Parts: sequence; structure tokens; C-alpha cells
Amino acid sequence: MVYHSRILVENLGSEVDKPAFNVKKYIQRSVCDLINETIIGVKTDANSGSLDYYLQTINRMYIVVHARIAKFWLQIEWIFKLTNYYKEQEEGKKVIHGFMRDAYHEVDKLYKYDKESSSSILAEMLKIREVIPDFAGEWGFIYHLTTFYSASEDTIAVISSFCLVVFGLFPNIQKKAYEEINSHLAIGKVIEENDINKMEYLEMCIKDVLRLFPAAPFIIRTAAKDFQLDELLIPKGCSIILAIHNIHRDSDYWNTPDTFNPDHFKPEEVAKRPKHAYLPFSAGTRSCLGKIYAMQGLKVILATILREFSLRQTEKIEKATTDVINGGIGLYHRTVDKIVFTFRRIEDRIKQCLLELKKRIIRGIPELKIPIMDPFRINKFKFGIKLKSESVEAGVKNVTVRGISRFILNDIKCSFPRPWMVRVNLNIILPSITAAGIYRMNALIGDTLQLNGTGKFWARVHHIELNTSTLLQFRRFRPRISDLGVNVRIRKLQNNFEGLNKDKETNELFNRLISETAPEAVNILWKELRRPTEKFIINFVNSALGNASIARLVRRLFLF
Repeated sequence: MVYHSRILVENLGSEVDKPAFNVKKYIQRSVCDLINETIIGVKTDANSGSLDYYLQTINRMYIVVHARIAKFWLQIEWIFKLTNYYKEQEEGKKVIHGFMRDAYHEVDKLYKYDKESSSSILAEMLKIREVIPDFAGEWGFIYHLTTFYSASEDTIAVISSFCLVVFGLFPNIQKKAYEEINSHLAIGKVIEENDINKMEYLEMCIKDVLRLFPAAPFIIRTAAKDFQLDELLIPKGCSIILAIHNIHRDSDYWNTPDTFNPDHFKPEEVAKRPKHAYLPFSAGTRSCLGKIYAMQGLKVILATILREFSLRQTEKIEKATTDVINGGIGLYHRTVDKIVFTFRRIEDRIKQCLLELKKRIIRGIPELKIPIMDPFRINKFKFGIKLKSESVEAGVKNVTVRGISRFILNDIKCSFPRPWMVRVNLNIILPSITAAGIYRMNALIGDTLQLNGTGKFWARVHHIELNTSTLLQFRRFRPRISDLGVNVRIRKLQNNFEGLNKDKETNELFNRLISETAPEAVNILWKELRRPTEKFIINFVNSALGNASIARLVRRLFLF
């Protein structure tokens, strides 16, 4: 389930920040692969669109079945055969039964070869056939598989689509469900069964969606014997229609019967109702066999989607019909969307984004192709400075820098000098940064002091203060940095450069000299290092902004 849900999320990613779309199409593909693997026992690739004709055929068959139920005259066989519905049914049966026949023979063949590794529902039925030879023939298995598939696929795909729609309509409920999911799942953690069982509020949401939009709005049962129902005598053999949809919206049992309200399923509310006031999967000996499977599948799919995206329903829903699913859902990157709607001031939004970055900087952000930045690795860096009495030629390679993620945002100010342009001034404190690698140095300080050496080094810089002024321009909605100013101050340096001098005492003296003069030296040297450093940062950031996903997030942050 988790694997197919992840594929679903990857496919939904193509719709982020685009106009509303039919989400059921994507979910139905993913659920198709899930059911084919777990119930039938064959692996398919519906997510790629390869089974779209098969899925379209199934959807048309649902329409035919609904028509025969809703239009009583179509229940008369000879009239039904005169309609286009009959032609659709016969064509659909060829496609669906053909798929099930091929799947049955494939699994049957594999089962005979390796019984132990077969774990699908079909494999379990094949085991029953070994004990009860006349359990089912070829067509019996085909009919069973068709029933299992249609019941499972329709329930999971339709109900999860309805869930996404109501989450889009009720952002406060969506937020609460998202927070519950996050409380049980750390970033990057794969969903497991124990996690799913803890998601009680998400289950309450699903249950209320099933109340409003039951997979089967009514069921029919036949009386096995005569029985008294209030003042009525129901004779044996009588067909009884149980209107689940009406029961689920009865004000005697539900506080807000026509409104989505997960609180209907708080323990104290459940205790007030009769047991059979809620029948999404029927009840008794003929209740749905797959209710646990369906609930687990729904929770995995919804938890996976809500972890990655925030949802918006683009239009108000006046009537609760299956057309709701086609109403459309807009997907947005969750973190930025949450920030935009929580904070009105640009400064607050940027601050919150930096705090979110701080959390994820040690893991990277794979979905945006941002690598791990703590530790940060530098393959090679060279620089040269010539002043009146000082000159430095130096370089480092294979350097590992640690501590970037511990930065503190001290101050932030924003201004808008022109339309489509924003200047962001930041004051950032880095309490401590350590670096280690290989160095090469040739420095002349004054007329007499010369430092030459090559070897390993480590350095720990304490209290680095960064003041940056960044001009961000939006040209045709594309963000780019056109100007950057960076000032750096440090308070203290501890270091050890091996090989500054062959003599141990002199080497220690030189290291101490570097350490003691570092705060002032940085002020002097930064005048020369500033421009190449700023150029490097501008190129690095603009390269990142070339990523369409990152550019969209930046636009949303500033509402451009």
C-alpha cells in the first residue's frame, strides 16, 4: 500500500499549483495497481496510464449498473436488451472478464510452481480449491475476482476522492488531520501499520465521509423467515430495502446530519447512538469482507497525500453527489501554503521559511533537489589577496563544514523599491562553525612575517555575524537575485594548521597568531573576498531558482 501511495504522490506532483483537476483519475490508477497486486496477485502499471481503457470500461459499467437500479423499466430483460446500455454491458464484460481470465491463469500457473510465496486473495482461493475441488471453475474464479475488484476499487477510489474534496472545503479539519499525521510520522519515515492504527482523527474524518457518501447508499436483503417489524409482519422471502443513505442523515442520530463533522465519531458521541445507525459496510453475517482492508488503504493513501500537499476545493458544493469528485482539487506545497495563510507580513513568512529550512537542512530536500547542507562539503576553493603590506595566496580542498543548521535569525526587514522587486535585509548569527580539510597557504604579513605551509587543518569560528542585503526581482514571474551585499564579522577563532613550520614550537606560535589576529584580519581581508563571495552566492541561488518547483514556492511566498 505504501509503495503505490508514494507513486500516487509523485504523479500528483505534476498538478501542483495548476488549475483544479479530476483527482479520482490518479487515485483510481494507483488503487488499480494496489488491488491487482494484493487481491488478484498480478503486478500491473496502471499509474503509467497503460490500463486507462480498462479503467474507463469499469467506470462505464458502473454507470450501466446504476441505470438498471435507478430506472425500473431497465430491470425487464427484453427492454434492457433494446438499449445502448446492454451493448455497453456486453462490450465491458469482454474487456473486464478478459483481464480477469488472463490474471487468473497467470496466478494459477505461478501458484502451482511456488505455493509458499503466493499471498494474494486469489492464491487463498486456490488453496481452498485444493481442499474442495468443486469450489469454483474458471468462470467461477473470474466472477469472484470481478466482484472483489469492483467492490474494493470503487470504495477506496471514490471515498478517498470525497475525503480530499472535503479536506479542501474544510481547511481547519485538514490542518488537524495533518498535525495528527505529523505527530506520528517523522520526516522521511515510512508509514507502518502501527502508525496507521494511531491516526484516530484521520479515521474519524474517513468515517464521516463514509456516512455522507456511503459506497452503497442502500442494500437489499431477503427475509429468511417471517418476523414482526413494529406493527408490520414481514413474510419469509420478502425483499427488504435498507436505505443506508437516509439512516446516515437522520437527525435523530446525528447532530449535523448534512454537514461534514468528524466529531460525530468521538467516543462519547458513538456511545449515544444505536449500533446500526452507522452502516457504511452493512452489518451482520453479510457485512463487507473487506472493511478493514478498505480502511487501511484509505488511511495510507490519505496520510501519504496530506504529508506532501495542502488541498483546496475550488468551488462550493451545494449538492452531495458523485459530481463532487469532478469538481476539482488544487494541490499546493504544504509548508509554504501553511506559511502564506498563517502570516500576513512578508518578514514573518521569510522568518518562518528559514525556520523550516533549519529543520530540514541536515536532511536536504530531495523533492526540490536540494542536497544536504549540514555538513556542507567544499571540493576546492582558491583565493588571492594583495594589499600594501600584506599578500595572501591560499586554497582549500576536501573541506567539511559543520554547524550551518544552528543559525539564528536576529533581524529581518523587507522593502519594495519597485513593482515586482523586493529587497530583503537579514542579520544572521552562527554560534559556531567548524571546518576541516586540506589547506595550502603562502602569506606575507608586513615586511618580515611569512607563513607557508600545506597539510591538514581544522578551524572553529565562534559567533559569526552575517549581514545580507538581497534584491530579488520577478521577471515574467521568474525570480532572480540581481544584487547581493554580504558583510561578515567574527568574534573568535580556534585553529590548527599542520605544517606551517617544521619546528613544532614555531608552528604553534603561528597558529596562535592566526587565531588572535583572525577577528581583525577578517575585517581587512573581507574587503577583497566580498565580491567573489557574493558572485558565488548569486550564481548558486539563481541556479536553484531555475528549478520550477522552487520558483513557484518563492512566488507564493511573496504572492507574485
